[in-house]
Amino acid sequence: MSSLTAVNRRTLLTMFGGSIATPVLAPRIAFSQEAWPARTVRYVNGFPAGGATDTLSRILCQKMSELSGQSFVVENRGG
Repeated sequence: MSSLTAVNRRTLLTMFGGSIATPVLAPRIAFSQEAWPARTVRYVNGFPAGGATDTLSRILCQKMSELSGQSFVVENRGG
């Protein structure tokens, strides 16, 4: 019975230590990355141009571009 308690206590302490370390290390990892995305985002549409999905994709990409400040390009690949 005591070995079961020791394992549970060890697991609990490990999880607690990880939860304390994550907020300390996460900002350092985030600041070391460059701005995402660094280039134009391609939105691949699996249907031919001119259809309802093409129109919806273009509206969606326009709104995403306005919100994020990043340029989006719709690429239609029908077939």
